[in-house]
Amino acid sequence: MSTFQYFPETDTLSIDLSDKPATGGAMNAGAGGEDEDILFSIDKKGRITNITIERASVRADLSRITLDESHIIVERGRVSYTASGLAREWGISRHAVQLTIKRMQAAGYSVGTQDKPGAPVILSEEDAHKIQQWRKTHPRGRPAKPTLQHQST
Repeated sequence: MSTFQYFPETDTLSIDLSDKPATGGAMNAGAGGEDEDILFSIDKKGRITNITIERASVRADLSRITLDESHIIVERGRVSYTASGLAREWGISRHAVQLTIKRMQAAGYSVGTQDKPGAPVILSEEDAHKIQQWRKTHPRGRPAKPTLQHQST
């Protein structure tokens, strides 16, 4: 049976389609993965285990889900973000936020919480501040290409 969880503070809907973890990674919806608001988590065999919908109140009809309050997860008194929500607030791409989080985690920083693989990473205000500081102190983008100097003979 599928389980639905709606996070109103981040406007995220998580739909679990399997009890098994997403061991095969994740991909965005759309023919070329261009829809950053919808993320499919998959298992090793390529089967979808979870669907995460950002901006859920705009992208989906939540009326049946919000009628049952057991589907709604609220962290009262605490501001939380998803990578997409934080990216929208800062005016940058979700990929930039996700990449920063991965780099921070690889460097040993603890950023965000995740209920299980494939579920959205929930970021606190403190996490958002850490990410912002990291982005200020670490170079972004590709390194500049070296310019070729022509030697005259």
